Amino acid sequence: MYRSVVVIAAFIATIAVSPPPAAAVLDEDEVQCQLRSQYIMGSFARRYSKCLLKCALRSPSRADAAANCPETAACSFGPTNTTCRCLLRAREQAVEGQVGRCSNCPECYAGGSCNLDATGKTNTIAAWAESLLFSGSPPVYCDDSASGDGLAPAEAKCQQTTAKALPFFARAKTLCLRKCRLAEHDGSTPVGSCDAPLSSNPGAQAAAENCVSAAEAKAILKINKRCDPTTGNPPECWGGRTATQWVAVAEQLVDDGDPSFFCASPSGAFLE
Repeated sequence: MYRSVVVIAAFIATIAVSPPPAAAVLDEDEVQCQLRSQYIMGSFARRYSKCLLKCALRSPSRADAAANCPETAACSFGPTNTTCRCLLRAREQAVEGQVGRCSNCPECYAGGSCNLDATGKTNTIAAWAESLLFSGSPPVYCDDSASGDGLAPAEAKCQQTTAKALPFFARAKTLCLRKCRLAEHDGSTPVGSCDAPLSSNPGAQAAAENCVSAAEAKAILKINKRCDPTTGNPPECWGGRTATQWVAVAEQLVDDGDPSFFCASPSGAFLE
């Protein structure tokens, strides 16, 4: 298993989730809060990554991007720094979105604190995005200056395409799971049939699996157009990582984060 997957799993573990009592049953407001939280944070992953991507495109080198684009570095230049403003605004919108749209936060959300829970989720997703692009093993924007051809223009384009495709895919997969949860909510699919990862869920909803498979195929196709060794030019510093393996990294974020959104399952029916 790639080391970055292990790192991502460690990030996921930082989400503050308090296990509910065994007999916990969600009321309607708590159900809606969970569905909204999942949507908001899926959008945040893409928005935060876009801020990092813009910074990388403005940077004179991959090493410079890794040093100056992550939030801590960008904000060390002061709150007027363009990247810092973008990242902090993305966080603020995500936290405000969850707090403002949840009239009743589930107890398994940091003891019922939507603000604390949302902050924990944004911390985890932000750490994932920064690792994905700049510090993973390897990161998408790895420094290829030591290779025989340096970072060729085609290799840079491959990195850029991958950096765009993976957060987009993570959000798309999140929407597939959300659609499944809506079906679970209205009773058209059994409770538990939407639990991620669907690949190891014996009762997984076929429609959700098909939705995810289509999103996977679309992301892989986008990446391969620029990065397939036979038609594109992946950077040597990727160490041979394929589009399918890159998509698996984004899969890990969504699958491991799923219990933090749906952390208390109703026993048979949602309460009104």
